[in-house]
Amino acid sequence: MVRSAAGRKLVELFRGADADEHRALGVSRYLPEQRVRVSVWDESGTARAAVTLDEGEATSLAELLAAPLERRPRLLDELRALVGR
Repeated sequence: MVRSAAGRKLVELFRGADADEHRALGVSRYLPEQRVRVSVWDESGTARAAVTLDEGEATSLAELLAAPLERRPRLLDELRALVGR
């Protein structure tokens, strides 16, 4: 993990594991904009994909990553429960 604070944003890089050990996940938190950008970097240092999350989605992601490693209900399971199936 590499951490950097560049004034108005926080940046962390996370190394991949196993077969992805030469790749990285970059996470940037833009403070004033209340946005989080997640990017996937390949072994050459090129960002191959990126997505921007609003504060609510970033919070949901943080909760998922912080949750104990027990089975959480999938969205499909929750939808089925709502419609009574």
